[in-house]
Amino acid sequence: MAISQSDFILNIIPKPIKVVLGMNGTFELLFKNINPTERGYNLTVEMVLPDGVSYVDSSVVPTSIEENPDGTITISWINIKDLSPNEIGYSIEIDLKSDDVFRSTGLPVPFDVPLVSVDVTATVDTLPRGDEDIGNVKITKTDSSNFMPLRYNIFKIAPRKMPKGAGLLSPDLQPLWTYKYRLVVLNNTREQSTVTLIDNLPNGVRYLGGLTVSGPDSAELSTPNIIIPTPGPNCQDYVTLDWQTITLSEGSVNIITFDAAIWDNYTEGCEENSGERIPHLTPLQNVATLEGISGPVQVGITTKAMDAVIYKTVDKKITDVGEINTYTLTYRINQYDDIDSFIITDIIEDGQEYNVGSASLAPDSITVNLDGTTELIWNLGYMSKGTSGEITFTTTVKSNYSDGEPVSSDDILENNVNIDGINQTTLTDTPDSWNTTLTIREPNIKKEVLNYYYKDGTLKPMNVAAPGDEIEFRITYSSVGITASQKNVKIDEYAPLNMGPLTASMPITYGGNLPGPFTPFTVFPNGIRWELGTVPGNTTWTATFKVPVRNINIVGTKNNLAKMEEENTEGLIFGKRDQVEVVFGEPNIQFQKIVTGPNVNAIKAGEIYTYSITVSNMQNEEGTVVDAFEMDLTDVIPDGLTYTGTYTVTGTGEYDIPIFSGQNVSMTIKKLAPNESLTLTFDVIVDSTIVSGQTFTNNAVLQRPYSQYDRSYQYPGEPFTEQTTLKAESIKIVKLVNPLFAKIGM
Repeated sequence: MAISQSDFILNIIPKPIKVVLGMNGTFELLFKNINPTERGYNLTVEMVLPDGVSYVDSSVVPTSIEENPDGTITISWINIKDLSPNEIGYSIEIDLKSDDVFRSTGLPVPFDVPLVSVDVTATVDTLPRGDEDIGNVKITKTDSSNFMPLRYNIFKIAPRKMPKGAGLLSPDLQPLWTYKYRLVVLNNTREQSTVTLIDNLPNGVRYLGGLTVSGPDSAELSTPNIIIPTPGPNCQDYVTLDWQTITLSEGSVNIITFDAAIWDNYTEGCEENSGERIPHLTPLQNVATLEGISGPVQVGITTKAMDAVIYKTVDKKITDVGEINTYTLTYRINQYDDIDSFIITDIIEDGQEYNVGSASLAPDSITVNLDGTTELIWNLGYMSKGTSGEITFTTTVKSNYSDGEPVSSDDILENNVNIDGINQTTLTDTPDSWNTTLTIREPNIKKEVLNYYYKDGTLKPMNVAAPGDEIEFRITYSSVGITASQKNVKIDEYAPLNMGPLTASMPITYGGNLPGPFTPFTVFPNGIRWELGTVPGNTTWTATFKVPVRNINIVGTKNNLAKMEEENTEGLIFGKRDQVEVVFGEPNIQFQKIVTGPNVNAIKAGEIYTYSITVSNMQNEEGTVVDAFEMDLTDVIPDGLTYTGTYTVTGTGEYDIPIFSGQNVSMTIKKLAPNESLTLTFDVIVDSTIVSGQTFTNNAVLQRPYSQYDRSYQYPGEPFTEQTTLKAESIKIVKLVNPLFAKIGM
């Protein structure tokens, strides 16, 4: 039965999203498919950010990012992956910036006022090809979170666990197992903040000094008041670092680091290490508080107190079939009590083979189990307090698991180690564990734009597309250098909606060492898919094809996406994406007409005047101007003026010979490339029949250009028009009086 509405879950973590103003912060989109048997296909996500928040980065590259007129930003991820049955841990990490001003108004973003809201919509299909499959149902989930621009914030960093080892006060014994606390203090980029800062260490933790500060406010932060438990009035059983009142500079990031260690016993009566014993695995929580005009911000972090600890590391995180991996086991015993019956048990999961003889300390037993796991046991016996050591060994990744299934790309090889022992003072157990993982190397996918073509197949000299053009792409899938097999490989090609159609029958040239035939099929939205099946390592597969640009006028860039998707042995889907930008443009036509001659405002019979009509297609700063094709130019010579039979065409570009028929002038400009222009010049003579004061106005008309020679698409808009006027000389009447002076009467 197909995945249902209740099976698909979307969560924003955390809520609300809090980021210091002017700085970046991270949150997570978590997706779950809790259906035990069915996939959710073609996960697609759209996120809208409120004004005052900007997108910075994400673990999956978006398909598109659009700024909206209201100041919001829409980010979309098309067809990210399929969600496998019971896949509950897929997430996308997203980095956002808390802006200083609103995009729409330019006004300052206020502190501590929620911006409503970060809205996320996620969709999966019930069928593999989405709406290309009859009966497909889209399942949509939404989630929202307010975004809080903070004035300041604080983070704390400390290890998850540490052996007890703070030394002794009497008799004096130096600390053995020290660790570092780190405080990260952030302030907004707009203004200073006056704050108080207090860090309360847990009861049972010893402050050891070594305080350093990196950041612009290091002078103020380097000398906190250190309050150590000391018997007396109003004393306390924990250490406090109190910076009292400090001023954080604009945009400051200050990192405070100091040393600490864990006592054997709690502090009691304000005397350190004098109270009850701190048991093994006790969580010790540290709390720091930053407070100012925006109120307090608290952060806590926990470190476990341990009688014995084990760590496991590996020399690499990515491996492959046949590769050797080196593991290191590090154990440490607390500073106060001996541990007896200390045993290390390391479990090498199925898919790896222990290399006998590789261990720096030979294990006491090696057991290969029926499930393919290998168990190594070191019985180290009695371990004195303060003891530490390392054991290294190697494994080799096998070609197949114990059930015969091949080790495949993206398989996770988990490796766990456990210890146990008995505290010789308390006679209690001291278990601990650690795990590390290896991932089998994944193949890659690459998307390239090879060429831009006109509709007739001619190579374009510019990498800017127009309606009717074709764009040539190449997808390269490569597992070269990988020995592991690749399971259920699928390759998708998705074009923006102003390109296509993509069809199963479109011409495609294949290359590489993977034998065909390959039969793609269409997928939603506006894509095609190849199912290559399970292929061996060291495989290369390429597909080269052209995609037409639809007759839609778009200026700007759009992403063209290629997606690879495979399964690992557990049936979980993994994939990679690569996308390229395709640039779309339009002509930039400028139209001008002028007339020149002896006196355009007082023309006389027999005079010659020259009309000049200029059409240009000038490139812009963005470089998005494309060719203009098939522009029809017309003009009408006014009655009273006669074409003399003389014309010239100057400039660059392609054109048909102008036609002069009576008073009508026509010419077709076949092509103007960017930064080309043409000027048509012709002469007229003024007829003897003109009337005094007569005006001669005419309009030149230039039709909008086409995107191709075949006139299959004409750019929208009204025709271009330009007007010029000539005026005949007016008749002047002059009255003469002679004589100028006369005497009338006596």
